[in-house]
Amino acid sequence: KGGKKQQGKKSGGEGGRKEGGGGGGEGATSLEWDPFAAPGTDQWTPSDSPPTCPAPLQLVVDRRSVFLSEHCAHCPGGQKYYQGGCIPCSPGSARGNGSTSSECTVCVAGTYAAQSGADQCLSCPGGAVCKPGVALPQDCAPGTYAPEFHNGTSCLYCEPGKYQPSTRSSTCLTCDAILSGSISSRGSTDSLECQCARDYFLKPDLGCKPCMEGMACIGGVGPPMQKSGHWVQILNEFKRGYSVFRCRDSLECPEGALGLCAEGR
Repeated sequence: KGGKKQQGKKSGGEGGRKEGGGGGGEGATSLEWDPFAAPGTDQWTPSDSPPTCPAPLQLVVDRRSVFLSEHCAHCPGGQKYYQGGCIPCSPGSARGNGSTSSECTVCVAGTYAAQSGADQCLSCPGGAVCKPGVALPQDCAPGTYAPEFHNGTSCLYCEPGKYQPSTRSSTCLTCDAILSGSISSRGSTDSLECQCARDYFLKPDLGCKPCMEGMACIGGVGPPMQKSGHWVQILNEFKRGYSVFRCRDSLECPEGALGLCAEGR
């Protein structure tokens, strides 16, 4: 090759130009050999202007060999047509390979695209929501969750009897696992919200137990009260062991704290 210029003309069929002799007729394109081109690049340089493609198509030149193949095509996946060229799709949008649209498509609700130049939108992960056109998922707040493979449009409140102290959670924790028989309100964020329901009282190491006849249990984690007309003997204050006795009348045993008797009794 030695730096000498060699010339060729466009082949008669579509899709090919190669090195060769011969004169140029109408529509002929002259190629000049460039001995100083970087290795791995096309060393055939057109000496005239390439064909013009109508918008939004782009000229694609196949440089895999000395045979140059030119054709018009849409922008590649992850890019859109803009002012005569191709630019990457913005985060929160995508354009698939082979799409005939010249624009990127905004990611629908439940999907996202974190990087520019995405050729597809990704499904929203568990513990997060994705509004239309977002680049990054939004974490669910404490007390809420979003399961894996959900629609990704909204976080759900933890059901009664469950709680969640963390963000971006796909499940909620059960109160029963830390305090047997306990419940919590909807959307609880702390295990301390797991308490005994009304008509139950807390027995340490045993959980929430039904209120005994003659006792009043308002729920929570505190001790029960005694009802009017009953007297409660405290057998073990720490373990909350009780015996309940019925009084002769309500005046002798007023309603109140356990073990309370009327004055003088």
